[in-house]
Parts: sequence; C-alpha cells; structure tokens
Amino acid sequence: MQFYLNLLYTFSIVYLGAISFWIVYRPSNILHYAHGASFVLGGYFLSSLYLGLGLPLFMSLLLSLLAVALIGSSFYSFFYKPLLSYDNNLSLLVCSLGLYIAIVACVAIFYGSGTTHLDETTTVVGIEVLGGYISSVQVISVCIAFFVLLLLKIFMSYSPYGLYFRAVADDSILSYIYGLPREKVIVTAYAFGSGLAGLVGILVGFDSGMRPTMGFSSLLYSVVAMIVGGGYSAGGVLCGAVLVSLLHNLVGFYFDTKWIDTATFFLLVCFLIAKPKGVFGVTLKKVEI
Repeated sequence: MQFYLNLLYTFSIVYLGAISFWIVYRPSNILHYAHGASFVLGGYFLSSLYLGLGLPLFMSLLLSLLAVALIGSSFYSFFYKPLLSYDNNLSLLVCSLGLYIAIVACVAIFYGSGTTHLDETTTVVGIEVLGGYISSVQVISVCIAFFVLLLLKIFMSYSPYGLYFRAVADDSILSYIYGLPREKVIVTAYAFGSGLAGLVGILVGFDSGMRPTMGFSSLLYSVVAMIVGGGYSAGGVLCGAVLVSLLHNLVGFYFDTKWIDTATFFLLVCFLIAKPKGVFGVTLKKVEI
C-alpha cells in the first residue's frame, strides 16, 4: 500500500509541474527552460515571508505566488518578446538558460546551497491508510492536483480565456489575424503557469525540503511528462505524468532513488526514437495553396 501512496503523491507533483510547463509552452511555442527557476522561487519567497518576516502562512503563500507569477510573465514581456522579431530559436534557448542559471545563482548566494525546510516542526508519522502512511502535506498535494485537473478542464472548455488559449495554441498567426488578444493570452499563461510552478516548489519545500538546484529536476520531469504524453493536449500531459511517476517509483523501489534522473532521461530518449509524437501526439497535415 505504501508503494501506491507514494505513487499518488509523486503523480500529483509531476502532474502539477508538467501542466504548469504545458500552460506556458502551448501558446508561445517557446521551450521556457527558465521555468525551472519558478519552482525554486516559490519556496524561497515563502521562506522569506513566512519564516523570515513571520507573516501569516496564507498571506505569505498568496504574496509568494503573486511574486512568482509577475516574474514569470516578465520573462516573456522583457526577454522573449524582443527576441521573437529575430526569428532565431537559438537566441531564445540561450536567453532562457541564462535566466535560469542567473536566478539559481542569486538564490544560492542569498539563501545558501544547503537544504531548506519550510516546516520546522518535529517530524511525525503520517496518516495511516490501509497499512501505508501519507503525510498531511502529501494529501494536500494530491487534492490540489485533482482540483487543478478538474478546474483546467472546465476553464479550457467553457471560459472565454480558455477558448482564446486554445485558438492561440493551435495557430498563433491566424488568431492574431482574427483579432484575438494573442499577447495578453501568452502573458497570462506565463503568469498562471509560473505561479503553479511556484506552488509545486512550496509543496516540495514543506514535504522534503528544497535546494536552489531543485528546479532542474522539476523541469526535467515536467518536460519529459509533456513530451511522453504528446504535448498537444492536457490529457496527454496527464498520461505522461502517470508514466513518469510510475517509472520513478519502480526505480526507487527496485533499485535506488539516485537512478531516477537517469531513468527519466532514458525514457525520454526511448520515446524520441520510437514514438516522437508521444502517446497522444497528433499528426498534422500540411496543405499548400
């Protein structure tokens, strides 16, 4: 039973991270590697406000997520958007990697490179479920993951922004011709996706602690889950998160947790070779006029 509880928690973290990256990637079509910094900033902002300044937890949480969302939207507005006129993906890639490295270095300078725990209380045994144990933070993570899954389905299907999001994601140029607010959609997506990534960092910080470099692993799992699932739909991201979570727990159970990143890379390579469009990848037909 403990294996399945661990699998459920791992899925919640991987899914939240993957869907946050998918929200950023789909409308802009930019591999936003600086998204890994959003995982880091969320937890460390909360540490400063909650543990450092002594603000209430709820207020610290809202302020932290708002700060990460603003920083995430500024990535596109101040760095990526000016580079889009050059039509050079290499420039975007280098810029994104540079932003990630710079932010992680600043976090390490101000907070140190060691592990920081957001929960300073004494470790207690989690909630017992059929012989297995799961902590309250892990339960919250699972509930948030399923809430986001349901909310995203409703939001994307029935809200005006959801329709704009899908239109811009399907054809950015055509949506601009039809007068849709493409730039606002992308900036909003960066803000929401970054805030969601910050929430993942906070959950991990409360559960197992956080390090300035943890954004790389979180970004790796998110990108692999999106590519494995297909990257085209939220359902594909869900499937990819299930596969990545299952792989993590099987490797940790039968081998050792130090092999998880290696196994994740191996899964990515296998899909890129055997099924590059992912599980739910869609083959698009090109028609010339």
